[in-house]
Amino acid sequence: MFNKKKKTAAILLISAVVLGGGGYAAYQLNAAPTSQSAKKSSSSSKQWLFPSEKKDSTKKKAKEKEKESSSSNKTEKEIQAALAPDLPSGSNDNQAASAFPFSKDDLSKQLASSNTQNLVSLADQGTAEQNTPKPADNTPTAPEPTPTPVVEMPTPTPTPTPDSQTPGNQTPGNQTPGDQTPGNQTPGDQTPGNPTPVDQAPVISFADVLYLHLGQKSYDLLDGVSAHDAEDGDLTHKVVYASTVDINTEGTYQVTYQVTDSAGHTVSATRDVVVTNDAPVIHIASDNRVEVGHDFDPKQGVTADDYQDGDLTSAIKVTGTVDTSKPGDYELTYEVTDKNGAVTSVKRTVSVFATAPTLDVSKVPTTLKVGDKFEPMANVNATSPYGAVNVTVYGSVDTSKPGSNDLTYTVTDKFGQKTVKQVTVNVEADKPTLDLSKVPTKIKVGDQFDPKANVTATSPYGAVTVDVDGSVDTSKPGSYELTYTVTDKFGQSTTQTLTITVSETV
Repeated sequence: MFNKKKKTAAILLISAVVLGGGGYAAYQLNAAPTSQSAKKSSSSSKQWLFPSEKKDSTKKKAKEKEKESSSSNKTEKEIQAALAPDLPSGSNDNQAASAFPFSKDDLSKQLASSNTQNLVSLADQGTAEQNTPKPADNTPTAPEPTPTPVVEMPTPTPTPTPDSQTPGNQTPGNQTPGDQTPGNQTPGDQTPGNPTPVDQAPVISFADVLYLHLGQKSYDLLDGVSAHDAEDGDLTHKVVYASTVDINTEGTYQVTYQVTDSAGHTVSATRDVVVTNDAPVIHIASDNRVEVGHDFDPKQGVTADDYQDGDLTSAIKVTGTVDTSKPGDYELTYEVTDKNGAVTSVKRTVSVFATAPTLDVSKVPTTLKVGDKFEPMANVNATSPYGAVNVTVYGSVDTSKPGSNDLTYTVTDKFGQKTVKQVTVNVEADKPTLDLSKVPTKIKVGDQFDPKANVTATSPYGAVTVDVDGSVDTSKPGSYELTYTVTDKFGQSTTQTLTITVSETV
C-alpha cells in the first residue's frame, strides 16, 4: 500500500504541468485522508500535510508500519523539495492547495528539473517494489520521527495509547495532564507501587535433637519433622533426607532434610540424632522391713533389665549385710552392668525391727485404805517374744494416810526396747463417827445443860475432837440450835445439827 501511495503522489505532481496549481492540491486531498494520526482542527481546511501510517495492534504489524512510515516520510520530503521552494515563505494551507504561480515556460522547466525527475523515479521505484516480494526484515526499527509539515500550523495533540507510544514519541509536547497517572496503569505495569510478589522458599521445622536407643529395631528419622511453604502450604509429605545413622553404634549423627516447592526453591536443614546405650534399671519390689530372727534374702523381689540386653537380674551384685539378730537399719548397694559397659547402682536401706515387750498393769489396785498393804510389783505382767524382760516402777504409794499416788511402770526387753505404762493409786481413810442420840433435846427452865455430855465420837485412826457451835439459855423458855463437828487426825470431819427446847415444864 505504501508503494502505491508513492506512485500516486508522483503522478499527481507530474499532472501539475497540465492542471497547474490544482495538481498539488489534488496531492494534498489524496494523501491527507490516509493519515490515522491527523486530527481536524476548528477550521475544516486545516489538515496534516504528511500523515503517518496507523500502527496495527500486533507487534509484527507495528514493526512493518514503522518501516513503511519511515520510508513514506522520506518520500514526502522529496515531494516537498520539488514544490516547496517555489512557494512563498510562510504560506498557509489554502495557499498551498490553490496557488501554483508557474508560467508555461516555468512548468516546462519544472518538468525538466531534477526534482521532477526524482518524482518520476520514485513512481517507477514504487511500481517495482510493489511487484517484488519483500524479504523478512528482522532489523530493529528506529522510533518514528515526528513529521515536519511545510506549512506551519498549530500542532494537534493526539491522545497517546499504550500501543502507539514509542521512545521517540515520549516528549512533553505529546503528553496531556491525564496521561502517565496511576489510574492509567494496568495491573501488569512494573511500577514501584505494584511490585511483583516474590515466591517464598519453604521452611523446614523439627525438634533440636532426636534421641534413639542403641540397637532400636524401629524408628522414624522424620519423626517431628514438618515443612511449610507460603505459596504451597504443607510440604511435609515432600520432605526427603540423607542420613549416616548407625543404630548399632553409640554416637551423634547428622540427618539432612530437604524439600522443594512448586517454584523450584530447594531448602535444606540438618539436625543431630543421638544414639545412646540405655543404662540398666533396677527394680526393688520387696518390703524394706524385716523382723528380728526372721530370714532375709537381699535379692528377693529385686530385678534388673536393660533395653538392649533384656533381663539382667542374674548380673546384680549386692554389697553390705543385714543382721537380723537385732533391730537396726542396714544399707545395701545393688549394682548391675550391661554388655555395653553401662552401670547402674541403687542404694537400699533395710530396717530390722523387734516387737516391743508387753506390759499388763490392769490388775494393780488403784484404791487402798489407810493402813492397807500395797506391793507395786504384785499383779504386774510383762513379756517379750525374744526372752526375759526387766520391769521397773517409778513412784510409791503411802498407805498411812489418804492421798493420790502415781506410779510409772517400764518393761525393757533384751534389745533395749521398752514399753511404759502409768498407774494412779488412791489411798482413802474412813471418816470419824458422831453419835448425838443421848443428848437431851428438852429441858426445864433453870436446869443445867452440857452440850458435849452424852456425845459419842470415834475414829479408827485414833483420837478425835468434837466442836459445838451454838448455845442454850436455860433461864428462859426457847428453842436453840447446836452444830456438832467431829474431826479425826487426818482432818476428816463429820457434822450434825441438834435442836434444844427450853420450857417451864418438861
